[in-house]
Amino acid sequence: MSLFDFQGLAYLSLSSNNLSGSFKLNLIQQLINPSELDLSHNELSSIECYQPNSSLLFRSNNSLALKLSYNRLKIFPDCLRSQSNLIELDLSNNQIHGEIPNWIWKLPILTQLNLSYNHLVTMEESFLNSSSLVYLDLSSNQLQGPLPVLASPFSYLDFSGNNFSSTIPANIGSFLAHAFFFSLSKNKLHGSIPVSICNGTGLLVLDLSENSLSGSIPQCLMGMCATLKLLNLGRNHLTGTIFNAFPSLCSLKLLALDGNQLKGELPKSLANCTKLEVLDIGNNHIEDIFPCPIPASLGKLSNLESLDLSSNKLTGKIPLQLADGLIFLSTLNLSFNQLVGKIPMVKQFTTFPEKSYEGNRGLCGFPLEEKCEPISPPPAFEGTHSNSRNAVNWNFLSVELGFIFGFGIVIVPLVFWRRWRIWYYTRIDDICFKILPQCYFRKEYGRRRVPKNQG
Repeated sequence: MSLFDFQGLAYLSLSSNNLSGSFKLNLIQQLINPSELDLSHNELSSIECYQPNSSLLFRSNNSLALKLSYNRLKIFPDCLRSQSNLIELDLSNNQIHGEIPNWIWKLPILTQLNLSYNHLVTMEESFLNSSSLVYLDLSSNQLQGPLPVLASPFSYLDFSGNNFSSTIPANIGSFLAHAFFFSLSKNKLHGSIPVSICNGTGLLVLDLSENSLSGSIPQCLMGMCATLKLLNLGRNHLTGTIFNAFPSLCSLKLLALDGNQLKGELPKSLANCTKLEVLDIGNNHIEDIFPCPIPASLGKLSNLESLDLSSNKLTGKIPLQLADGLIFLSTLNLSFNQLVGKIPMVKQFTTFPEKSYEGNRGLCGFPLEEKCEPISPPPAFEGTHSNSRNAVNWNFLSVELGFIFGFGIVIVPLVFWRRWRIWYYTRIDDICFKILPQCYFRKEYGRRRVPKNQG
């Protein structure tokens, strides 16, 4: 007796069975009411329907979810173009090359489409003319040209890891009113961040990192942090200041603004984001309003696990409140600033390596080799606080840093902080999983994709 003789089956999973070769979808015609067929994690190289022009491949009027991810498919199963009852189609993590066919947007009730981790290069049409689609994942392909033109609002939209090279459409917010996930990271996008993006008031994840975006960060994005859990604008060319506009009920778990050209002070309202687990503002070109000390209020971020303020122009001492308040901190990078004084030997700060503090010529104490001088009695006459601070800065600035120090600001963090970066990206995945459990599958199985799909 065949599995397909059990006509009452609604859900059939043949996942992870080392099935290879071609699978004939007409085998499931015997099932009366199929609602999901899972063929993922096999070695299938093609899908055959034997009824390419028929919409009767599945007899039932029920909608069908078809999962074909993690196989060895190289072309789109063309026979699916007439299957009007498809509600979900997952072709991710295959070896599909070339063009996304236009017929895929015309499936009348298709709500979820995942084509991520393939080798797709172009789209037959750049206009996504689908009125039913709400979940679309085109990430980790080689798609190029302008961003696709959207026709209707989405809940989940991921175009990350491609070669899109346009600006972000000014009206993008019109399609994010109901969205909870939006990522354009790791593309070649340029221009400014449109203010309309703040229309996505339900967004939990917003990731525009690793592009060439310029201009200032829209102030309204800070206001969105009442609902946003993950905001990643790192590794762009953003300028201006970080607005002091984080809401009192800030929900952020991750804030990454690293690798830009931001200036100004760290906003005091950032202390409202008490749920933050990762804060990365390193590698900016902070000037003008600076130098300024590290705000002691950051010590209120008691859930913080990773803090990177490296390669800025932060001055002054490391606040004791910072060291005393961050009890869960597991990674710290304050390197290549202008910090002075003794490193606090309090709680987590007793565990960090020398690389956490290097490049600060005025710092002393463990774990650095530079020993702190004994504290001298106060002089009979004290100048103003301003004069004292200027004296410290003058002593520091009088040191000839030269080429080696300038070179080290850029190169040393990349060479010596590789372990931190691996932890950092893993932590992003972990936070994303807590926010959106579907991220788990990309994190867990994405590493298997490369050797399999290159074979």
